[in-house]
Amino acid sequence: MKANLTTICSHKAQEEIRAFITDFLSGVTIADTEKNQIVLSVDEAIANAIIHGHAGDESKSIQIDLNLNDAYPSIYMILACSI
Repeated sequence: MKANLTTICSHKAQEEIRAFITDFLSGVTIADTEKNQIVLSVDEAIANAIIHGHAGDESKSIQIDLNLNDAYPSIYMILACSI
């Protein structure tokens, strides 16, 4: 299962990103507490990328690529901020 999102590098985008991650995780069979921990972790990573990566420069973008591999019980996330 894969999903991608590209959005502005701004705190305004965090709600959209949380919804994207939550929607992706709705198809994953894990406990709700684990889903919430993943959403919180991604939210913190995004906040750090926005603050420290581009100082909230909305002309930049954040790209999130999610990949759930059936062979391994892992979720891979690639987070990239444009230059």
